[in-house]
Amino acid sequence: MPKPVRESSLPLWPFGAGLVTGCAAATAADVLQVSPWAGVVLGCAVSTTVAGVPLALAARRVRGYWHGRWDRTRQRNEELVASVCLSERALSRLTDATRHLAEVRMPVLLEDPHARRADVPPAPIDPCPAEPWAGAVYTAHEALVDAVFAVLEQERGRRENTHYAFLELAERVRAQAQVAIADARALRERVTDSSLLGALMRDEHAWAQVGRAAQCLEVLSGGRPGRSWDRPLLLSEVVGAAQSRIRDYLRVSVVGGENAAVDGVHAEALIHVLAELLANATWFSPPGSTVRVLVERGHDGASVIVEDAGRGMDPQTMQRAQSAVDRADADVATLGGNPRFGLAVVGVLAGRTGARVRFSAPGDYGGIRAVVWIPERLLTPPAPRRLVAAGTRAIPTGVSARAGIPAAPITRESEAPEPVSTILPQRPRRHAKAPGEVADAGHDAPASRRPFEAGTPPEAGSPSEGGSDTSGPRYDPFVSAFVTGMPSPPAADTTAETAPDATRADFRSDDEGPTP
Repeated sequence: MPKPVRESSLPLWPFGAGLVTGCAAATAADVLQVSPWAGVVLGCAVSTTVAGVPLALAARRVRGYWHGRWDRTRQRNEELVASVCLSERALSRLTDATRHLAEVRMPVLLEDPHARRADVPPAPIDPCPAEPWAGAVYTAHEALVDAVFAVLEQERGRRENTHYAFLELAERVRAQAQVAIADARALRERVTDSSLLGALMRDEHAWAQVGRAAQCLEVLSGGRPGRSWDRPLLLSEVVGAAQSRIRDYLRVSVVGGENAAVDGVHAEALIHVLAELLANATWFSPPGSTVRVLVERGHDGASVIVEDAGRGMDPQTMQRAQSAVDRADADVATLGGNPRFGLAVVGVLAGRTGARVRFSAPGDYGGIRAVVWIPERLLTPPAPRRLVAAGTRAIPTGVSARAGIPAAPITRESEAPEPVSTILPQRPRRHAKAPGEVADAGHDAPASRRPFEAGTPPEAGSPSEGGSDTSGPRYDPFVSAFVTGMPSPPAADTTAETAPDATRADFRSDDEGPTP
């Protein structure tokens, strides 16, 4: 660095040199006999020339010093700006890589329960020698993805074990329910008292509801809802089977469903969906109200409309209920500490079959309206009905083989009741078929019969084939529901009704009471 010039030394010596030079010039002018003023002018000129040389040299030195300092400062500033630009680019790349990790790579593992490590997209940043930080960031991100994948693998294993445990438990409960139903059915073969027969049928119905709860666990554990039917079922039969699996089946009124059928593979899933919706409708509506079901055939499918007369739901609760039935991936591990199976099962089964469930409020009766849309691919044309042939004889004396319980006589074709083929094939046959009698399809789940379509008990004096008078006491509507299978609900009979509010309270403990 050049030595700085002191300001006090700059103005003195040039003037001294100029003074000496001026004196010399004056002396020279005197010697040369020139005018004194000319000597003064000559001296000033000479002194100025002599003094300007060192001043120019000093100014040059000062200018060089400051120019060098400016160049060094500018170089440092340029280096600093370049470093800041590199840092900004590195920060931008690091931000992009982190955002890509959080928004693209991690969701692949977190949202897909079956994702593999190879399914995770590569990082958008590659390690390179020119950017040492990039290698460190790349290594850190890959280590984080590996750690998350390992944790998710462990959680996936625990969840599968939980599913297997619940599935095994549900299968055992359902098997026990089937054993209890079979025992009740066997006892009904030997019962002669109508009140005891009604109690056995109620017990069978209660065990059927236990089986429905076990089916919920099976579905939420990844299992199937039940057996596949060996034939298509009319939509009226599907609704009837669902109706028979709830507690307050007598409160349900069904209209339509005879002009379309569902294939047997998906029938059980739709039965369970409708059973859960009917259970909701009866649970959250006044005990004496009617839950109305309307089945309508459309050009691209069919709709089953379930409407109750309850208090309805506020918008937030409605939104939660709709979200529950829209979610097709619910399972026992995601239900939380206060599990509600009903709508979760509806969402899972609707997702499997392609059906859609929509809630709206208020309905025509002030409650909730649930619409189940069944796609066309699940529907088949209904099978032609088989009518009872003319001249078919009835069971002798108008009494069935069920220990003397009056049976509806089989009349000639012009007076034949609704064909048995429209009744859900659940009732086991306990007497020999008469010639020409319609065969009962049979099924291993007796609770899916149509007690809701039971007719009134045989009136006193109803004629049999031989015109004999079968006057006698009216029987329990529940018993009549299993015996006659007529399309109207049982008549109210306070003297024979054996399911008062106390029995209702007993069923309450078994019924799920699903909530949105």
